Amino acid sequence: ASGKPYGMPFEYGRYGFNVGCSNLDEYPSPEDAAYYPGGILYTLPGPCPTKGSAEADPECTLAEPGGLCEGEPTGAGKCTWSYEPMGKVSLDDL
Repeated sequence: ASGKPYGMPFEYGRYGFNVGCSNLDEYPSPEDAAYYPGGILYTLPGPCPTKGSAEADPECTLAEPGGLCEGEPTGAGKCTWSYEPMGKVSLDDL
């Protein structure tokens, strides 16, 4: 055993499936992705985040459950984010 939770890359093994964020105007975001000045990209790791969705399989999903949990996130390795539906907003209404 690697001694890391979930036996995966350092970041997830040490810190759990943490939410990430990046300013779209700054590195490492692609230059052509900054459609909105001051925009922020959030990443919410789901099951099997170390592989592409086409490569995810039941074994990977079990080993890498992601950070989505029900209720208030605890910050524990596999409970770092949640959501609740709040309705819809049309971009035309903004």
